[in-house]
Amino acid sequence: MLGGNFITLPPITKIHIKMKRILLLFAAIACMAFVGCSKDNDNDGFKYGDAIYGTWDVTHVKSDKSWIDITSPLFSKYQASATFNADGTYSGSGYFGAGSGTYKASGSTIVCYISGSEYARYDVRSLSDNVAEMTMTMDGSSVDIRCKKR
Repeated sequence: MLGGNFITLPPITKIHIKMKRILLLFAAIACMAFVGCSKDNDNDGFKYGDAIYGTWDVTHVKSDKSWIDITSPLFSKYQASATFNADGTYSGSGYFGAGSGTYKASGSTIVCYISGSEYARYDVRSLSDNVAEMTMTMDGSSVDIRCKKR
């Protein structure tokens, strides 16, 4: 037989019930605040955060394992740039085409769309000190590029 002492609990009163309801209401509001709030930015999962915002100029193209500087007048026809805005829009000009559309960035990849169709894909390998190295894929062809932010 177990000990004979029992704990006597005080009776639950209307005040206790009201306090429980108020605590539950506050807990529900807090949960909705955390679940309901999200950023409008589609780049939340992008490895490099908002570092892509701005205008980027292609400065080098990799050919046969060597980087070719395309900023000289000799290679002016290959020059290109792209501007990525915080609102998910971009515009580009130069050798790879001119126009504008939208983009989504996730992981280390940026995918650009024109009229809802994929136009270009950038797999970013590094981004630091306003210099990025990436593989750009368009129409099934890929090229390694190095870009500098203005």
